[in-house]
Amino acid sequence: MSIRMRIIILYTLIIVLFAATTANGQFGRKATVSAFVGTMITGKDKINAAGISQNLFGGYKPGIVFGGNLFYNITKNFSVGARARYINVSRTNYKVNQFALGVDGKFNFLPSDKKFSPYVVGEISLSLNGVNQSSNTQVKNPSTNYGSPDGSSQDVPVTQIVYYYPSTTVSFIPMLGYAAGAGIDIRVKETLGAFVQVDYSSSFAKNQATIKKYFPDNTSNFSYILFSVGLKFNLFKSTSLY
Repeated sequence: MSIRMRIIILYTLIIVLFAATTANGQFGRKATVSAFVGTMITGKDKINAAGISQNLFGGYKPGIVFGGNLFYNITKNFSVGARARYINVSRTNYKVNQFALGVDGKFNFLPSDKKFSPYVVGEISLSLNGVNQSSNTQVKNPSTNYGSPDGSSQDVPVTQIVYYYPSTTVSFIPMLGYAAGAGIDIRVKETLGAFVQVDYSSSFAKNQATIKKYFPDNTSNFSYILFSVGLKFNLFKSTSLY
């Protein structure tokens, strides 16, 4: 069995176990299912003195994000759950996509059944990532103090370098990561609400074996700021948990 297949099976088992555990306990607690859409912004590209890009995951146009989460309340201020999301971004010659599944903890500063309830949230995630690089050639003009390309002590000014990047596609690259953010819950009625959330997400890409093999110049993690809005549905009426 391949590593990719094992990862997919692991994801499936996590989702099934979580759903089963939640279903068994929800009749005494209030579960919240949410769906959201949003956008994400990456950082800028990072160019070294030789004109080489060192951030495979920077400089992208804002991308579309959609996903959902499932929480259950431990108290009216604290809940735990899971969040899944998919993003797809592109820039000249590159496309990146990510499917992430995280385990989340959420703390509401006001009880979650209030009209407005600000909160903070933290997440540990496992993601599957894909990168597509189209064949391209780039001409760079480094600064005149850039020395000999072979690293020798002799000072050989380089005024122009031509880089050739072949077509490369890698998929299902597993990465661990984390996210942290804040938002506000808006109660519409007992079973329906909305929320707005902003969080920072990062996946450990720079030391991942596949990324290092196919994109050796990269020295950055896959990080972005995520803006999302969504609807949430409260399932099963609470008992005397509180």
